[in-house]
Order: sequence, then structure tokens, then C-alpha cells
Amino acid sequence: MKRLEMMTQQELTLELVKGQKKQTKIRVISVVLNVLILAVLAAGLLYAVPTAVETMTQVQSVLDEVDDLSVQARESMVKADKLMDDADKLLNDNSGSIADIMVKLNGIDFDKLNQSIQRLSEILIPISKLFGGGIG
Repeated sequence: MKRLEMMTQQELTLELVKGQKKQTKIRVISVVLNVLILAVLAAGLLYAVPTAVETMTQVQSVLDEVDDLSVQARESMVKADKLMDDADKLLNDNSGSIADIMVKLNGIDFDKLNQSIQRLSEILIPISKLFGGGIG
């Protein structure tokens, strides 16, 4: 290729036309590539958006279930607290009675009680025979 200063008008015009053809080809290739990239992005979005929406719907469903479970857990904790308070109150209310019963049970002489039952049995056997009963 000659230097630009040495070229004739016709040669310069020819070089300009060749340069413009190359630029036109490059621009066409660029446009085609941009269209292909846009098509790929559009296809990706057409695939990704419904998947993302479905995923978000599932996440929302799971969050709703977790919220329901947390409400149930909160209600259960309130009921458990009330039950523990009731049990504590019952124990506190009856602790004096239980202590009194234990004192009274400790005061019973079971040996004497067994002896008294044995004596009562010895007395009742002859009386039952006397009235025709068949004890003993």
C-alpha cells in the first residue's frame, strides 16, 4: 500500500470504499452478535424468571408454615406456663395438708393396729359360729 500522500484521487476513493466495506462488515457482525446475546439473555430470563417466581412462592409457603408453627409454639408455651403455675399452686395449697397427713401416718402404731385386728378376728370367729356363719 502506498502512502496517502502519493495516492491519486481515484486510489484514495477506492481505499475509502474498501475501509467502509470493512467497517460495514464489522458493524453487521457486531449487530448479529448483539442480537444473539440479546436472544440468549431473553431465553435465560424466560427460563429463570418462572423458576425464581416458583422458588419465591415455595419460600413464602415455608415461611407461612414456620409462622404458624411459631404461633402454635407460643400458645403451647403459654399453656405450659399456666399448667406449671397451677401445679405449683396445687402443691403450695396442699403442702400443709400433706405434712399433716404424714404426721398422722407417722403417729400410727401399726404393730398395735395389727394386734387389735388379730384380737377382733379372734372375737368375731366364735360369734360368727354362734350365729351360723362359717368364718374360720
